[in-house]
Amino acid sequence: AGRLAKYGFNIVRLHQMDFHSAPNGIFQRNSNNTLSLDDEQMDKLDYLIYQLKMKGIYVDINLYTGRKFTEADGVVEAKDLPDKYVTLFDPKLVELEKDYARQLLTHYNPYTKTRYSEEPSVAFVEITNEDSLFRAWKFNTLNRKLPPHYNEELDNLWMDWLRGHYADRAALEKAWQPAGDDLARGAKGLNAEETLEGNGVIRIEFAETANYSAQRVADLTQFYYEVERNFFRDMMTYIHNDLRIKVPVSTTNNYYGQVNVMSRTEGDFIDSHAYWLNSAKDPADGFSLLQNATFGEGSENNVESDPIIRLSESAVAGKPFVVSEWNATAPNRYEYELAGLMASYASLQDWDGMIIHMYYNGKEPFVKGYVSKGNETANNPVKLAQLQALAIAFQRGYVKPEQQQLLLKFSKQDTFRAYRDYGLKLDFNVPGKLPLITTFIHGLRKTFDTDTTTTANDLLPASELAGGDLKFRIGDDSTPWYEIVRK
Repeated sequence: AGRLAKYGFNIVRLHQMDFHSAPNGIFQRNSNNTLSLDDEQMDKLDYLIYQLKMKGIYVDINLYTGRKFTEADGVVEAKDLPDKYVTLFDPKLVELEKDYARQLLTHYNPYTKTRYSEEPSVAFVEITNEDSLFRAWKFNTLNRKLPPHYNEELDNLWMDWLRGHYADRAALEKAWQPAGDDLARGAKGLNAEETLEGNGVIRIEFAETANYSAQRVADLTQFYYEVERNFFRDMMTYIHNDLRIKVPVSTTNNYYGQVNVMSRTEGDFIDSHAYWLNSAKDPADGFSLLQNATFGEGSENNVESDPIIRLSESAVAGKPFVVSEWNATAPNRYEYELAGLMASYASLQDWDGMIIHMYYNGKEPFVKGYVSKGNETANNPVKLAQLQALAIAFQRGYVKPEQQQLLLKFSKQDTFRAYRDYGLKLDFNVPGKLPLITTFIHGLRKTFDTDTTTTANDLLPASELAGGDLKFRIGDDSTPWYEIVRK
């Protein structure tokens, strides 16, 4: 705790506590279930939080991050469960998540003499880590890769949704009739054998969406959105109203497309993650973020895109924005660029919190004579020295927020219909193509409460859209500097 304070940290994210039983996790040791917290582990956690508090350091408590449910928990097909997704809709799993939240957040800390629900050093709470039906749908894990019990459960929810929106099969067939480009390329609407009885309408894989009509895909997108949103609403109500948690609570994090951003607005604040990874074969090489500011444009892989641009995709008007995971992964000759860029552009974009992931990985000795591969920061002297200075710059606002903020307005229906084309791509989802370099020039926020969607032409003059007024200049390896100029 003292070392963290010395290096300028003022918040610690308590992450992945639910991965294991004691001694490597929070659940009761020598047990075949995950129903009870371990007294010895909780004592260690209590004392850690107490020591952090004494040093002026807040904590961020994570709830579900990857708990390994068991048959003894009363969970069907537990050994075949993926570590995400089904926790967003299965009633038994939701019940277990709530019980874990109750045990943890109402726990009494004998060192601070408060319950976590009343502890002023708890800054905020996260419901679930990097968990979204849109992540699962995009990577085709919502149908055949789900255990049969949960696949059928989701099918039942889907059919209930359809029967609640369409009076009969004829109405559904009419609504899903292909038109325009869909019709020209032979896309399908309702298949001849599909009915509204039983589980008669399939949930199509994302890879197949181009083969079906826009309205059919939009309906399935809306269904997944409402399942995800309803889970977040239920958990937010339980945490605030039943457990009496007063601090801000976030839903989930990371960017899984625009519809997922919309469901995350159910939280008190928006949280997101992004990394700059070394994708080169030789660790000494890799890519400089400064020389690849829009690297990964159009990419659907989070690790191949600019973290600052990707994070800006999730900033929502009227909601605080926290980045609870960011880093440049070692070994990478460019890993020390990111901290200064993040502190600068987080300030420019008026973001509210930055938590580097991670301090210590727990897998290697804490004291060692080398810098670990991956994201560990505790034994990285260059990164730690940067963070000490940059924490001061960020907290004191040495870089002022950009006053010329662009508000990207979206209607919910347009967002549902656009997901087929945009998916997880690094794109602002604005019709007319908003340049990705806009992140480095203007403040950006989104809103989903409008009847119509703004276009790029509504946001920027033609000269900026064409790149005429936006200049991004970089040096080469011998002159490693860059500047952005708005004429």
